[in-house]
Amino acid sequence: MTNTNSAGASGLILSQLTKVYGDRTVLRAIDLDVRPGELVTLLGPSGCGKSTALKIIGGFEQATSGRVVMGGTDMTRTPARERGTGIVFQQYSLFPHITAVQNIEFGLKVKRVGRVERRARSEELLALVGLEEHAGKYPHQLSGGQQQRVALARALAVEPRVLLLDEPLSALDALVRERLREEIVRIHRERGTTTIMVTHDQEEALAMADRVAVMHEGRIAQFDTPQALYRSPEPGFVASFIGVMNRIRPEQVTETDVRVFGSAQPIADVRLDENGELLLRPEDLDLAPIRDLRERNDGQGIITDLTLRGGFTSATVLLEDLDRSVRVDMPTGRAVGLRTGDRVQVSTVRRGEAAWTR
Repeated sequence: MTNTNSAGASGLILSQLTKVYGDRTVLRAIDLDVRPGELVTLLGPSGCGKSTALKIIGGFEQATSGRVVMGGTDMTRTPARERGTGIVFQQYSLFPHITAVQNIEFGLKVKRVGRVERRARSEELLALVGLEEHAGKYPHQLSGGQQQRVALARALAVEPRVLLLDEPLSALDALVRERLREEIVRIHRERGTTTIMVTHDQEEALAMADRVAVMHEGRIAQFDTPQALYRSPEPGFVASFIGVMNRIRPEQVTETDVRVFGSAQPIADVRLDENGELLLRPEDLDLAPIRDLRERNDGQGIITDLTLRGGFTSATVLLEDLDRSVRVDMPTGRAVGLRTGDRVQVSTVRRGEAAWTR
């Protein structure tokens, strides 16, 4: 199938987008510039405005003010049916009385595409989503994951300028969700359709997106690559929302270094929050059993919890000198022999290193 989403036709810009319901402001003048062919996720807790933003992009809601621009064309007041978008909902929303291939053909039929071309395009999309053998089945004969693949193929059939995914995986069980997540990324890479996906699932957003817009109280708190969001989150909401973050009061801060647990880290490699506390991910910390209980060093503590998470294990350590708990993640093989109640020494790992290499 020919990819009609040229660079000049499929970019998306939201400019000062605002939405007010009565006395409640849901979106607060957000700006977003999505490059052609990008997969961008809108990530945030319930009520942050991400679903409202998606509905405005699709034309299902009207903005109170601001603009929606696709491929250089202002679509702010354009009806949904004329925007050239495709959408996949959380619930599959397939027509129950027609087959999978007929569901995919539906939008093409509305556009008066000829029968032969409709069938050829639909069969090609069925192959793309791995459902060639299920073309003649009705929705009730398909699993949840298969139905969502048909919904994705149906949205792609009309060759949309922008593909909108509204929590497309949240109704699926964990294993199917992970497989379909990989499929969506693969299909996106093959098709190159500009895609906006709404999700509240951090792992999903970080694993799938080219860039992530973290939303909070109607604003975009940070818009960046998954790697930058995880390693260098903005202090405040983003740092507390994305992943697990330890906050530790440093012993000393100079122009070049930050000293914590008796060792110095280059200040360029660390993040301090608005209160001057050091932000450290669980994998930025290491621990070792204390053999000589007479030793007294900064960073000593007691393991209060050990949680197996598959390939790695999380240890919660109550620091004696700070009266605060931190989480330390380590490969599960290194956690063998550790027990709750053990006294341990916590130390920092320089960014770019891994505790298990030491």
